[in-house]
Amino acid sequence: MRTLHNDLFYSVVQHSLVPDDFYDNVYRLWKKEQPYKSYTDNLNIEWIDGDNNLNRLYDFFIENVKDIYKKDVIEKRKYWACIYDKNYNDAMWHSHEESCDVNGVYYLTKGCEIHLKDKDGNIIKHKPKQYELIIFPNWVSHMPIYHNETRMSINVECLFSGKKKQL
Repeated sequence: MRTLHNDLFYSVVQHSLVPDDFYDNVYRLWKKEQPYKSYTDNLNIEWIDGDNNLNRLYDFFIENVKDIYKKDVIEKRKYWACIYDKNYNDAMWHSHEESCDVNGVYYLTKGCEIHLKDKDGNIIKHKPKQYELIIFPNWVSHMPIYHNETRMSINVECLFSGKKKQL
């Protein structure tokens, strides 16, 4: 069942949207590439899904976006793994206004937290469950929060067909 939180974002828990070995594969790549040492704007790992292992996740995201916003979408099918651990946990406020109309974050680990700002600048604190997908408009500024355990989420995005409008 999908839930609306603070008139700002939706969430739904759905198991089995990624392969069983996905966490291990992404974490291994992240440790190898160590993007947190490059000090660039993008500290996440772009996951190239040549085997279409993330189609279930993206299809579920798109199905929910269409149902929530009642609009046709342009699929991007690009994925980013956002990982925080003892080596890297320096999160910052950001939005996705330049890259999409709707953003989704799927949580692979327990014990995660995210802070989101509403239009008035109020901070909403959310502790997603493992396998929870949260969906929110591109303008929502948000920040992942680290709590002493490895935190991994997958970011997905889409655009609306036609003219881009503020949600």
